[in-house]
Amino acid sequence: MPVPGKGRPVPGQLRAGGRATSAAGASGPQQGRGGAEQVRGQHPPRGPFVPGGGRSGAWGCRSWGGALAPREAAAQLQAELSWWQQQQQTTLEQALQHRHATAQAEERLQRSQEQLQALKQQCQEQAAMRRELHEELCWQQDRREKLQLELQQAKEWTSTLEKENRALQQSLRCREQALGEQEELSQGLQCHLLRLQEELGATQAREQQSQRQLRGAEETIHALQQEVASNRKHLAELLGQVQDMPSLRAELAQAQQGKAKQEEETAAYKEQRQQLHWELRKLQGSQEQSKQEAHSLETRLQELSSRAQQWQQLHQDSERALATREEELVVCKVELAFLKEKLSKALEQKEALQHEINMLRQKFAATSTEAEALRSSLTVARSDSSRLHRESELVLVNISQWVKKQKQSNEKLGQKIQQQVKQIAELTGKKEQLQNTLGRLQEENKYLRVRADEQHRECEHLKASRAPVTARPETVLGLCSCV
Repeated sequence: MPVPGKGRPVPGQLRAGGRATSAAGASGPQQGRGGAEQVRGQHPPRGPFVPGGGRSGAWGCRSWGGALAPREAAAQLQAELSWWQQQQQTTLEQALQHRHATAQAEERLQRSQEQLQALKQQCQEQAAMRRELHEELCWQQDRREKLQLELQQAKEWTSTLEKENRALQQSLRCREQALGEQEELSQGLQCHLLRLQEELGATQAREQQSQRQLRGAEETIHALQQEVASNRKHLAELLGQVQDMPSLRAELAQAQQGKAKQEEETAAYKEQRQQLHWELRKLQGSQEQSKQEAHSLETRLQELSSRAQQWQQLHQDSERALATREEELVVCKVELAFLKEKLSKALEQKEALQHEINMLRQKFAATSTEAEALRSSLTVARSDSSRLHRESELVLVNISQWVKKQKQSNEKLGQKIQQQVKQIAELTGKKEQLQNTLGRLQEENKYLRVRADEQHRECEHLKASRAPVTARPETVLGLCSCV
């Protein structure tokens, strides 16, 4: 309203002020929040605006030199009323816009609260997943310790197997020495058998010669017996013819003397024949004994040769078994080295997983602090809907990124845990294979020990039976020298 006593504006000035107010009122609804603030800062004019700035007042009235007409006052009042109506309409529109913006901000705030609840639930799920991962890591640590103990036991078994292999190699060397000694003994027995065969041939030649001499003596005895019979017949004839002839007595005496000589010779031949028969029997007995000894020596030599062949075969089998066992030991050592490498890799992966878990814990603590800060910022942001909207969008973006990162890290952790489970399964399978090979090697060691003990007993038995075998050729040589 114009102040009383003040001057009225000029009609041109009134029209200019009306146009300015109408322009200001028209531009009001198109402005946003800044327009509302400008409207709050303006005041209703005390008079119509002049295009050059300032208001028309008493000085303007003085310039005209009189009071305004009633029509002009009514026009001015109508212009002010329209201006106030426009201002009220713009303020109403701005209030509606502000209410709509506050409703949208409340909806966004509710959505952000729901998202925060979902994020809290996801954080709880991730905490449960971390606990499960921690439990699984503890189980894997226990499994790793068990695997380390089993690897230590496998190392001890391999060391015991190496000791047993060294003992078996030493026993094989002893067996090789015993085989060498048995070969030398068999060679000596073969030489002794050759000597016995030569002596047997010589005794057989002497026996044949004595048999020839015996046959000649028998022939001479038979001839002498025939001659004695013929002499007896001739003597009977002579006795029959010479009973009456004393001249033939001398011949008879000579014949009797010749007969006595012949009887003495026959007695000597009989003694010689008996002696030859006794020598022949002795030679036959010695020959049979030498044949028996030669046969026993041949059988003994055959047994020794068969045993030597068996020992050689056993030696070759044991060498092949030792070679295979050495190869298996090399394979076991390589597998142990491979398992050690895998164990070190598993430890490194476990440390990396522990580091990632620590990082996730730090991130979780940071996100929890961020959530607390977000809560405080949300309480503060209720006063300003635009800032709340921007900050909530940023928070949602950050939280979605963090959730994606957490999902990726959880997936990586799950993959790594699956890889570790697969590696642990492979390690258990290889451990079982090593246990099977170690059990088979222990059985082979027991079998080789039993065979080594048997061979050792056979070697001792052969050494014990060596003395009487070597004493027999001396008795045979003594008998041959006596013959």
